[in-house]
Amino acid sequence: YNLIKSEYFDENTIDNEKLLESSISWLIDWLWDKHSVYFDSVENKQFNESLSWDFEGIWAVVEKHALWVHIDRIIKWSPAKKYDLRSWDILIKANWITLEWLNLIDAVNHIKWKAWTEVELEVLRVWENNIIIKNVIREKIKIPSVDTENITDEIGYISINMFWEDTSREFKNSLTKFENKDGIIIDLRDNWGGFLLSAVEILSELIENNEILVVTKYKDIKTNDIYKSSNNWNIYKWKIVVLINESSASASEITAWTLREYNKAIIVWKKSYWKWSIWDSQHIRDSGYCDCR
Repeated sequence: YNLIKSEYFDENTIDNEKLLESSISWLIDWLWDKHSVYFDSVENKQFNESLSWDFEGIWAVVEKHALWVHIDRIIKWSPAKKYDLRSWDILIKANWITLEWLNLIDAVNHIKWKAWTEVELEVLRVWENNIIIKNVIREKIKIPSVDTENITDEIGYISINMFWEDTSREFKNSLTKFENKDGIIIDLRDNWGGFLLSAVEILSELIENNEILVVTKYKDIKTNDIYKSSNNWNIYKWKIVVLINESSASASEITAWTLREYNKAIIVWKKSYWKWSIWDSQHIRDSGYCDCR
């Protein structure tokens, strides 16, 4: 940066802010870590908007592909799921505009738009011989963070769709609703995570007080954060089955694995997304998928 500032022949053409931001972005790209990314002010606003679950589009999580973008995860009840888009679908065009070589934010801006508008997507699916055309109606949807259902007189069903600010309170209310049943099913399929503290608060309803639930690790181990269950010893003690799949990520994996480690639940599973760190009684297990039985 200093060399450019001092030696470049036409300093007046330099946009200092863009020069710095592109330099930072380039450095972080070379980490080859999809969980490490630099956001400029516009991208940061869009990311915070997505965390609020208050946006319009096809409701799929997309990642940068070598040339285009691919679908990483499908959100439950989303237009993407309704129109049979799938994880690892490669999106080539949106409304006849090629996504080739676009950065992720620009590509997303072509895919998402106002609710009830249509986007035509050209999709490359690895096991299909031809390009697939999907005409998807965008939506603005309000996904409840917790859904409940009576499966039988003995079994209750709780679907946790995200780990949001109010999820633990909703989950606690659901437990109260099912307190007279023999057990519950906790469905974490297609739940790509959210707030870690929300997962800790939910686990505190199910695991004895002061037990270690999760450890966040840093390069300097002295700064590690240890999260323990916090309750008044009044925990749910009936049978629990947890469902996970390939789109269960982050807080979902932490929740499932912690319940398994403390023998609180049976896990019915597909290989999960593979993004977690968790403490067990012997050591910190860092990453890997939730290979639970």
